[in-house]
Amino acid sequence: RLARDLASMPTCSTSPEMCQEEEGQVKVVALTSCSKMLIFFVVIIPKILICSTLMWLGCQWLTATNSFTDLVMNSIAMEFVTGIDEALYETLLPVAHRQQVADINFVLYKKKPTGSHRAKEFAAFKRSFIYLCLSLAFVWLYKMCGQTVLPPHLSDLKLACQALIEENSKNVCSAPIWTGSMGLEDCFPYGTS
Repeated sequence: RLARDLASMPTCSTSPEMCQEEEGQVKVVALTSCSKMLIFFVVIIPKILICSTLMWLGCQWLTATNSFTDLVMNSIAMEFVTGIDEALYETLLPVAHRQQVADINFVLYKKKPTGSHRAKEFAAFKRSFIYLCLSLAFVWLYKMCGQTVLPPHLSDLKLACQALIEENSKNVCSAPIWTGSMGLEDCFPYGTS
């Protein structure tokens, strides 16, 4: 969205033309091509790289989780990592500087929507459906091509863990039931039955 808004801003030739004062507020109405390129390379590209890296590493980290409680805890930790920048901004930046940032008004030039209320709702549903399909496609592609934690087929785990499976599937009490308590010493080693 930021890249789309940046592209929709008109281009001006000098920096004094970038701002206009209206009703006591300074508004950014245009950007120089140098400012646009600077915002693109210093803000947008690093933001895309950071989000992509966090998504990839987060998926790897959550896939490697052993239990449901660890999954919940790791999800909360991921939320902390993704929200730490806002927390630091709110905590470390003085209120006056935060107010200056909040007072920057960009005049966005968007096409006026045409059509009925029903058409706008349909467009919103269509957009949501596309996001859902893209999310499902990402999960499927990640499972098939991206993840390196789990083997592609769970039957491969049986071969790799055969000794552990055999050890855990041994009967502790192997005496036949008709012998009564004879042969059950292994079942109750610390007392008599």
